[in-house]
Amino acid sequence: MKSVYFRCFGVLFFVLLFSCSNDQESISVGEDWINSAIKVYTFDTLAIEATTFQFDSLIVNSADNLLIGSYKDDIFGRTTASSFLKFTGETFTIEDEAEFDSISLILNYDSYSFADTTNVESLNIYRLAEEIETDENSDLYRNSDFEIEPSSLSTFNYSPRPHQNDSIQISISADLGQELFDKILNDEISSNNDFNNVLYGLAIVPDSLNNSSVISFSKENSYLRLYYSIKDEIENDDKFIDFSVNTSESFHQIKSNHQGTYFSGIEDQLDQVPSSQTNNQVFIQSGTGIATRIEFPNFKQSLNDIQGSGSITNAILNFKIKVDRNNVNYGVKDSLPVYIINQRTEVQDNVYNYLGTQSYALITEESDEFNTLEYSLSLKYFLDNLIEDTQNEDQYLAIYSPNFNNSVDRYVIYGPNAAEDNRMKLQITYAIYNEDE
Repeated sequence: MKSVYFRCFGVLFFVLLFSCSNDQESISVGEDWINSAIKVYTFDTLAIEATTFQFDSLIVNSADNLLIGSYKDDIFGRTTASSFLKFTGETFTIEDEAEFDSISLILNYDSYSFADTTNVESLNIYRLAEEIETDENSDLYRNSDFEIEPSSLSTFNYSPRPHQNDSIQISISADLGQELFDKILNDEISSNNDFNNVLYGLAIVPDSLNNSSVISFSKENSYLRLYYSIKDEIENDDKFIDFSVNTSESFHQIKSNHQGTYFSGIEDQLDQVPSSQTNNQVFIQSGTGIATRIEFPNFKQSLNDIQGSGSITNAILNFKIKVDRNNVNYGVKDSLPVYIINQRTEVQDNVYNYLGTQSYALITEESDEFNTLEYSLSLKYFLDNLIEDTQNEDQYLAIYSPNFNNSVDRYVIYGPNAAEDNRMKLQITYAIYNEDE
C-alpha cells in the first residue's frame, strides 16, 4: 500500500492544548491524542469495482419537457425519443356561424438539445388509438407504450433551432380538425372528458433511421390549436381555440437499441457489465436508465489491516470522464448526483455530508490536452457510516445525471483499472492515534 507518513505530535500537542484549555471534556479526549504519536496515512489503492447497469423503471411524466428525436453513436447505439400528448381545453364554445379553417400542433423549444442539430429532423404525427393511462401511482415510464393509428396525420421536416425563443408549427390533417370542430359546434364536445373520448391524444414519432438529434420542447407552452373564422361581408374574423398539453399525463418514451454495444446483454436491472469488459470504462445515459455502480469490496478489511486505533479524516472519490470537444451539444453537467443503492440496484437514499446536505460529484479539474474532466466526491460521511453499520453490508453507490428523466445526456467514465493518470480512485486520509504495540 502506497502511503504518505507524517509524525505530527509536536504541532498537534500545541493546537490541542491551546484549543482545549477551557474545556474539561475536550481535555480528556485530547489527552488520548497527546499521549500518543499521531500517524497520518494517505492512500489511493483500495480496491474499487465499477459496473454499468440499467434501471428498469424511469418515471418521465414528472418532467416538464417533451423529448423528440433520434441519434446514434458508437457506444450507446440508437436512442429514439417519441412523445405522447394528451390535451386539455378551457373552452368548448364556437359561434354558430363559424367555419373551420385548419388545425396545428405548436411546440415551443425549451433550449435543450443533444447531438447534431445541423441535420434535418423528420417527425410523424399519429392519432392515439387508446387512452393514455397512468399506473396506480399516477406515473408513466420511459418505456410506457400506447397504440397508435396506422396512418400518419402529418409528416414534418425541420431544422432544429433549440436555443432560439421560438416554436415549430405542424399542420395536422384537416379531417381531424373538421371532426373536432363539428363536434364542438354541435355540443357533442362540451367538456374535457368529451374531448378526450373523441381524441385520446397524439404521438410524435421521429424518423428512427435519421442520425440527427434529440430536441426538447416545453410541455407548458405547447398546444393543439384549432383555427376557425366567422365570415363577414367586409372581412373574416379569424379565431382559434387552444388545447394545452396535459402536463401530468403527457410524456416522452425513450427507446434504445443496444445491438452490437457493451449493453446488449443487459436484460433487467439486476444485470451488470463490469468495467473490465468495457475497455476499463463505465457509463451513464439519461433517459434510458443507464447508470454506474460503485463498490468498495475490501474497504473495512483494508482499514482493519492498519495497526492501531484511528479514524478517517478525509475520503474523496475521484473519477474522470471523456469529453467530446468536437461536439458542443454533447455537454456535461458541473455536478453529478450520487445515491446509495442495495444489491438489487434499488435506490435507498442520497449520499450526504456531515452538514446533512446531499453530496454531489463536482468538477475539480479540466484537461484540454487529454479531453478529460475530473469529478471529486466527498465520501467521509458515507464511509464512516459504513464502518459503524455492522449489520448492513448491502450498500453501494450509483452515479447518474442530474437530468436523468428529462434528457439523453451521456457520460463515459474511466474505471478503476484504466491507465494510472485516468483511473478511478478512492483517496483516503487515515489518522492513527493509538498504535498497537
